[in-house]
Amino acid sequence: MNAMYLVRPTVAEVDAWEAIMDGDSGAKNWGWDKVYENMKKSENFTGPTDELSTYVAIDYDASSYGSGGPMQVSYPAL
Repeated sequence: MNAMYLVRPTVAEVDAWEAIMDGDSGAKNWGWDKVYENMKKSENFTGPTDELSTYVAIDYDASSYGSGGPMQVSYPAL
């Protein structure tokens, strides 16, 4: 989130995290499905404008982002 750049961890990274914490009774809450669900809950996504999408050929899937969360996630304006 710093420098206005959001990067999510990969499925493999998150599932490895869960495997490391395997002995913990709450470890099943740290797998990809649960973490991804909570990442989306924290986001409020706004897609790029049509102008920007055309200019830089942005291809995205809005369903992979959340809405209504406190963290604003969007593409820059032209």
